[in-house]
Amino acid sequence: MSNIKERPPYQQRVLKEREELFTKWDALRAYINGAQFSAVEPAQQALLRAQLRAMGDYLAILDRRIAIF
Repeated sequence: MSNIKERPPYQQRVLKEREELFTKWDALRAYINGAQFSAVEPAQQALLRAQLRAMGDYLAILDRRIAIF
């Protein structure tokens, strides 16, 4: 991948968005897989898992857009 600064502005934005989303997705994934997650009420656990799946879908879409670049 070439230097991000060499890309058009819209591509730079997509790459930055993907990086930020991955950081949040990874942190949520780590939390869900951690020991503290069991203390969260079941309804919230379900919502957090759904959020993680949605974020994963969003990442996949951004990855496909980036692949087209």
